[in-house]
Amino acid sequence: MSVTNHTNRYDMLRISKDVSAKPWVAVAVMAMMCLMPYQSVDLTNLSEDSVKSESSDNSQEIMIMGNSYVASNSLHNLVDGVMNDASITSNVSALTGGGMRLSQHWSNVASAGHQWNTTLNNGNWDWVVLQDQSQIPGFPRSQAEWGASKDGAVELAEVIEDNGGETVLMMTWGRRNGDSTNSWRFPDFSTMQDELESGYLDYRDNISANGGNAWVAPVGLAFEHIHDKIVAEGGTPTNSGNTFYNLYTGDGSHPSLSGSYLAAAVLYATITGNNPVGLSHTTSLSNGLVLELQQAAAATVFNETSHLDYPWQTTSSNQNPLVFNPIPDPSNNSRLRESFATYTTNAGDQQEYPDNYAYEYSSGKIATIYTEPFLFSNGVAQPRSLSLWSYPKEGGNALITNMNEDLRIP
Repeated sequence: MSVTNHTNRYDMLRISKDVSAKPWVAVAVMAMMCLMPYQSVDLTNLSEDSVKSESSDNSQEIMIMGNSYVASNSLHNLVDGVMNDASITSNVSALTGGGMRLSQHWSNVASAGHQWNTTLNNGNWDWVVLQDQSQIPGFPRSQAEWGASKDGAVELAEVIEDNGGETVLMMTWGRRNGDSTNSWRFPDFSTMQDELESGYLDYRDNISANGGNAWVAPVGLAFEHIHDKIVAEGGTPTNSGNTFYNLYTGDGSHPSLSGSYLAAAVLYATITGNNPVGLSHTTSLSNGLVLELQQAAAATVFNETSHLDYPWQTTSSNQNPLVFNPIPDPSNNSRLRESFATYTTNAGDQQEYPDNYAYEYSSGKIATIYTEPFLFSNGVAQPRSLSLWSYPKEGGNALITNMNEDLRIP
């Protein structure tokens, strides 16, 4: 499907988107890392019947809303396959339509009795993945299409949250050679990918500004990982026969099976926090290629996107922050958000106490390490401990003395 904006020259082709060395401190820090549990995922297969049935408590329920980028190679089945290969019970579904934009998905969801409306509102979705048209996220913010998609993302995220689900924005990939019809905006893959990334992050930020929350699955950045690796090795990504070139079908836009499998691996890592490297597969792709794609997905999510938040970094799999859940890879330091505020505590006298540490998580929880007993300015004594604190329901400032101590390990 083509949409042409003559005024703005946008010809939209197929629209488819230093802690002390004391041993006690070391133990405490390790324990604190355990406070960073992973979020188990949830996936589903689309049909009116499937969403009406009760899902298993252990099943991961996911719905993917998109267009031909999702429909190509049945991405939902590939995600389901990766989950099953990881021994995760899952049920993955897709709601797609040729050339659909987020604004059109929202229009359908907002229409009483429409399949999109009943599927989203009557389902048991834990995760809903949203994929926009392949160019719109990269458009200028003044472009009407961009604004409509942004509004659609905000509205969809609100409904998803109201129904108990989490929103995941599936950042798509730039076209193999850029967009020839909009070469002034998307002259090549790298430029187009940068614009798409910026657009999806702005969608996320607008959802946050509306009081919601959304995660970003950096599929396009995994494409970029493969592209840049070839460049670093002295190759030309746009030459036929290499891994990057083969991520696409003949049109240089839609994903081939390898491109779709890469997307599935990124979604798996984004949602679960588990490393896809080494998983078996049932696709027709060679084992060597699958391993390369798995490695690209893992590198992108765990090593190259510290600017993104992931659900397994901030949320417990059972929504109970006081439970120490195992994390898939304790050696993976990327599970600790680099944006955590790490600081020494101080009292009313404003003196620093270098043996005491506090870490604030994006969820609003604060973990403290007191390596020596400490007397607060209000006279309350804090023993040597590791504690987890939360803000009171009525709100308050960031003084520890005004917070709730939910857990203490003496």
